[in-house]
Amino acid sequence: MNVATLSRLSLLALVVGVLLGDIFMASAGLAGLCGAAVYLNVLQDTQAQEPQDEASSGPPFFA
Repeated sequence: MNVATLSRLSLLALVVGVLLGDIFMASAGLAGLCGAAVYLNVLQDTQAQEPQDEASSGPPFFA
Protein backbone atom coordinates (compact mmCIF):
# COMPACT_ATOMS: atom_id res chain seq x y z
CA MET A 1 0.00 0.00 0.00
CA ASN A 2 1.51 3.30 -1.02
CA VAL A 3 1.06 6.67 0.64
CA ALA A 4 -1.53 7.92 -1.85
CA THR A 5 -3.79 4.96 -1.09
CA LEU A 6 -3.33 5.48 2.65
CA SER A 7 -4.20 9.16 2.26
CA ARG A 8 -7.36 8.38 0.30
CA LEU A 9 -8.51 5.73 2.76
CA SER A 10 -7.81 8.04 5.68
CA LEU A 11 -9.76 10.85 4.05
CA LEU A 12 -12.65 8.47 3.39
CA ALA A 13 -12.58 7.31 7.02
CA LEU A 14 -12.54 10.92 8.20
CA VAL A 15 -15.52 11.93 6.04
CA VAL A 16 -17.54 8.82 6.89
CA GLY A 17 -16.76 9.24 10.58
CA VAL A 18 -17.89 12.85 10.53
CA LEU A 19 -21.09 12.04 8.60
CA LEU A 20 -21.97 9.15 10.92
CA GLY A 21 -20.96 11.03 14.05
CA ASP A 22 -18.41 8.36 14.96
CA ILE A 23 -15.61 10.22 16.71
CA PHE A 24 -13.29 7.20 16.74
CA MET A 25 -13.47 6.66 12.98
CA ALA A 26 -13.05 10.38 12.32
CA SER A 27 -10.07 10.51 14.67
CA ALA A 28 -8.44 7.53 12.99
CA GLY A 29 -8.95 9.16 9.59
CA LEU A 30 -7.48 12.43 10.78
CA ALA A 31 -4.49 10.66 12.34
CA GLY A 32 -3.91 8.78 9.08
CA LEU A 33 -4.03 11.98 7.03
CA CYS A 34 -1.62 13.74 9.37
CA GLY A 35 0.73 10.76 9.36
CA ALA A 36 0.75 10.59 5.57
CA ALA A 37 1.39 14.34 5.32
CA VAL A 38 4.31 14.14 7.74
CA TYR A 39 5.74 11.14 5.88
CA LEU A 40 5.51 12.92 2.52
CA ASN A 41 7.08 16.04 4.01
CA VAL A 42 10.01 14.04 5.39
CA LEU A 43 10.50 12.34 2.02
CA GLN A 44 10.50 15.71 0.29
CA ASP A 45 13.05 17.14 2.73
CA THR A 46 15.43 14.20 2.45
CA GLN A 47 15.62 14.15 -1.33
CA ALA A 48 19.19 14.36 -2.50
CA GLN A 49 20.24 17.87 -3.27
CA GLU A 50 23.42 18.71 -5.10
CA PRO A 51 26.11 19.60 -2.58
CA GLN A 52 27.67 22.96 -3.22
CA ASP A 53 31.40 22.76 -3.68
CA GLU A 54 32.94 25.72 -1.89
CA ALA A 55 36.37 25.15 -3.46
CA SER A 56 35.08 25.78 -6.97
CA SER A 57 33.37 29.03 -6.07
CA GLY A 58 36.58 30.58 -4.75
CA PRO A 59 36.94 33.37 -2.24
CA PRO A 60 34.50 36.26 -2.34
CA PHE A 61 35.48 39.11 -4.63
CA PHE A 62 35.49 42.57 -3.10
CA ALA A 63 35.93 45.51 -5.48
